[in-house]
Amino acid sequence: MRRNLIQTKIEKKIAKAPRMTLYFLEDFSSFGDYASVKEAISRLVLKGTLTYIAKGIYMKTYFSPLLEENVSPNVYEVVKKIAEKYKWTLTLEGNTALNSLGLSTQVPAGYYYASSGRRRNLKLATGIIIHFKHVPPREIVGLCNKNAQIVEAIKTIGKNKLQRSDYSAIRRLLATEEERKCLLKETSYCRKWVKQEIEKILEK
Repeated sequence: MRRNLIQTKIEKKIAKAPRMTLYFLEDFSSFGDYASVKEAISRLVLKGTLTYIAKGIYMKTYFSPLLEENVSPNVYEVVKKIAEKYKWTLTLEGNTALNSLGLSTQVPAGYYYASSGRRRNLKLATGIIIHFKHVPPREIVGLCNKNAQIVEAIKTIGKNKLQRSDYSAIRRLLATEEERKCLLKETSYCRKWVKQEIEKILEK
């Protein structure tokens, strides 16, 4: 009886949520102990109410009449959910940051994020792997997303490896004097050589 009650409570919560809402097991912890909630979630996956996304992550199932199949969540939404849960600050990292900023035409082979949290890889049920790389909080926390991406792009290119074209491309991303001042202020605690590169970018 208690098992059915927990499942009913979870189903009611899911029914009120928008389609494709993402959940962690912990989101249902108020309905019962861990083992009971996990068992109820497993039954709801079999029932089709929830879709398994990755270890400990589920989604309210959405069947698309147009595609005639269940829809997988956007990777960004999964990343956003993880960041919210762990209170991480995230931004694009490596070649993903370079591509996003227009500094490279190379299409990243995967999903790479710089994180104020711990380093980890998350494999989704679809086979996609999301990579989270830990970076010093001073280089990501408190920075707007574009400035954080610029820092990661500079680090990816490497110390003493930025070309004149890189300086010009990054400078074009900073359309106003206010944006340039903001970049300089927000990166004041970054590693020394990154700060020096930013100063070179802004003095051109």
